[in-house]
Amino acid sequence: MHQRRILLEHAHNLRDLGGFPTEGGLVTKWNLLYRSDSLSELTEAEWQVLYGLNINCILDLRSDQEVKDAPICPTYPVESHHLSLMKELDEVPMVRMEDLAKMDKDDELTKQILKSMELDYPRTLFGNLTCAASILEAILNKLKKGDGSVLFLCSAGKDRTGITAAMLLYLCGVPREDIIADYMVSYTYNEKGINQMLSEIPKEVKDLFDSDSARQGMSSDPETMAGLLDVFEEKDLRKCLAENGFDAKKQQELADLITES
Repeated sequence: MHQRRILLEHAHNLRDLGGFPTEGGLVTKWNLLYRSDSLSELTEAEWQVLYGLNINCILDLRSDQEVKDAPICPTYPVESHHLSLMKELDEVPMVRMEDLAKMDKDDELTKQILKSMELDYPRTLFGNLTCAASILEAILNKLKKGDGSVLFLCSAGKDRTGITAAMLLYLCGVPREDIIADYMVSYTYNEKGINQMLSEIPKEVKDLFDSDSARQGMSSDPETMAGLLDVFEEKDLRKCLAENGFDAKKQQELADLITES
């Protein structure tokens, strides 16, 4: 038996990437790759759940500031990599609930935070291909060892994690509609996580987040992922990755490790 979503109280968007069919007649392996939102609030018991899943490698895709403000502290030995996929967020500080009431629409920090919520996945990925190639390289190197599973994460488990999941599934030949569906479910799962937190912000600052960019930042609409997949084809993702150190041989090796008949 396999379980796609891993139910934890302090991580709401933790999922197994197994079970997706590929156009070549294979299927992505279960219990090998996991995607998640932040694990910074996990309890000892919740870390034991991850230990039971044999997760012993974590790729943290959050910004430098996010990692500093909300560190992830496993309670058992874990190989860790920090690879900031959205460089534009490295200078954006985290804002806690108690800080939201102090926000003002004319404040530079507020403008910076709202700007950071504007989604442009093609810009994020193709503007940072060296990091994208490094992420895939780290996953490949770990899976080649055959000694455990890999979890990659960001704050909501939707944007940077969604881009990475899309790359992995795309390289494996998973159909477009399944990649989009995997992306879309983040909004539903985050209703009890980061989206709930944002819905509880003080009334006096709610209007600040009532904009198209802010709503898009909370959602996981199919058009967003469909647009990224279109750019995969237009720019030739495989070629771009090869030009940044993750060549065709490595791409195939990674796909072979992730899939089975």
